[in-house]
Amino acid sequence: MDLHSLKTWHWVALGALAGALLGFARLAAWSDEPIGGPGFISQGEFESELNLPAVMGRPHLRRIVVHRRLRVDLVSLQRLDVVTLNYQPLLLAAPRPYRPLSAAWSHGAVDSVRAYLTAITAENADLTFQTAWWEAPPLLLLLWAGSGVLFVGGIWPVLLRLMAGDAGRQKEEEYDLDRFEPEAAAAPERSEAPDGQLEQLEAELVAALEQTPSAPDSAVPAASPPAPAVRELAAPVLTSLAADAIDDKEYAGEFYPVEKRGGQGFSLAELLVVLAI
Repeated sequence: MDLHSLKTWHWVALGALAGALLGFARLAAWSDEPIGGPGFISQGEFESELNLPAVMGRPHLRRIVVHRRLRVDLVSLQRLDVVTLNYQPLLLAAPRPYRPLSAAWSHGAVDSVRAYLTAITAENADLTFQTAWWEAPPLLLLLWAGSGVLFVGGIWPVLLRLMAGDAGRQKEEEYDLDRFEPEAAAAPERSEAPDGQLEQLEAELVAALEQTPSAPDSAVPAASPPAPAVRELAAPVLTSLAADAIDDKEYAGEFYPVEKRGGQGFSLAELLVVLAI
């Protein structure tokens, strides 16, 4: 499938689907988040520092945000370091239902840490918190799907056209072939010579043809030259050779005959006998 053939609603659908899948992946990743360990404070520390007075106009805890998870509520906050007067990001894993440990709390267990913080902030105007409403599963999926529609369905097709050069390419002008009138056929050129001169030339040509002598019908063909005599070659007389005229020779050779003469000298056996004597 060619990417340029996809329409706008195709990109919108793909963007919504991709965004929803990323939202599901984000929800699934929350279930693997660690609960406790480095970066977490205890429930007792959290409740005791909520009621501490401000230091040089700075509260001990600020930017308190409640994040709802499957089994617990994660509370993200910043705690003041009284030595450096800098804030350190920390987390709190608050169970549900939430049972406050503070001795000043006499209302018993509440359904969540959000209800506890609501009651505390009602008594302390300097303390504020908020809930991560954007992390609710239906709203989270909707936000991710909308982001996918915005980027994949809106921004990506524009970038694709820019990369392909479609944005700077102007639409070619459509030519109307009917506006071009066909040229009139060229009329055959006429001779500028007058008609009387042409007739005179034709008459002279006919007269010249009539004056040409024709070949006589009774012409005798020339005699053909005599055929040349063919000389015959005399066949040589074949005589048989006498039987005694043929040399009785022995031939030996791998590729061509070689005359083989009789051996001369002593054989190896004869030499050995002579040496032995």
